[in-house]
Amino acid sequence: MTTIAAPRPRSSLFRRAAFALAAASALFASACASMGNMMSEPQQPAIGLYEMRIYTPAPGKKAALDARFRDHTVGLFQKHGMTPIGFFHVYTPPGAPADDRLFYVMGYKDRAARDESWRAFAQDPEWQKVYVDSQKDGSLTTQGGIENVFFSPAEYSPKLNLTPSATPRHFEYRVYTGNPGKLENIHARFQDHTMRIFARL
Repeated sequence: MTTIAAPRPRSSLFRRAAFALAAASALFASACASMGNMMSEPQQPAIGLYEMRIYTPAPGKKAALDARFRDHTVGLFQKHGMTPIGFFHVYTPPGAPADDRLFYVMGYKDRAARDESWRAFAQDPEWQKVYVDSQKDGSLTTQGGIENVFFSPAEYSPKLNLTPSATPRHFEYRVYTGNPGKLENIHARFQDHTMRIFARL
């Protein structure tokens, strides 16, 4: 799985999440290239809603959580019409405390499609067996250790690219909080200037 540089989430981050994708969409749109053998060559899906989910593993359960996603959950997501975009480990600099959280991004047609897919996923006998088996030695996540936030793409978000990459890449999740009345100015700066500069670098 790919690494992602990300700060510890705060409640205020999620309250401001409506703008987060405007800053991060260019980074997450190509995140699927890190999926490697986890996904076959799919057709371009119709995605109008993104969801970022954050899992905090229970102590000693990081490898088991990764294995459950790799060996079972990703395929079941696809079976029920969901589009896995990318799965990320947090990059921590040498000497910094370990951060074992798992970040992943999902794509859906809309909120109704998302809710229906998750209902079908939760009721799938295969998932129910996988879940029970994986919990035999204790929960893989801490209590309250699953968080999520929804994003809608900004109009200048790059086209989603689901072509796998041969080598892992490094992604950064950035959140911009606009001053009162300045949100549209930030959007305009990204659309008219920043995205073009990013593309040159």
